[in-house]
Amino acid sequence: MDESLFIDHVDTEWCFRAKAKGFQIFGVCDAVMTHALGEHRKEFWFTRQRMVPFHSPFRYYYMFRNSVLLYRRSYMPLAWKLADIQRCLKIAVFFGLVAPNRFACLKMMALGLIDGFKGVSGKKPERP
Repeated sequence: MDESLFIDHVDTEWCFRAKAKGFQIFGVCDAVMTHALGEHRKEFWFTRQRMVPFHSPFRYYYMFRNSVLLYRRSYMPLAWKLADIQRCLKIAVFFGLVAPNRFACLKMMALGLIDGFKGVSGKKPERP
């Protein structure tokens, strides 16, 4: 695993790096993993009912920073990059509008983008 990513996209990056080296990736469709995503979850309706995980603002830093870091890697497929850009835009709009701490979330997303373009990686000390 690439420890420089610290928390987000670690598994995604590993899979695409392995595929780029000729390995096959298999999934187990009926596997069950107990995992709590986000600090809390809230139900929303947008085209259908959805449970949306809310993260601390600092977590959005890693999501956005690591996305930008991975866009620069040649073995990451263009289709993934385009889908992830869409995902990040949706996250920025949604949490920028509805998160109770939306300004802190947007600030950390912006800092993540800046650090991603600068090539900053690894675990960062928490900032407000």
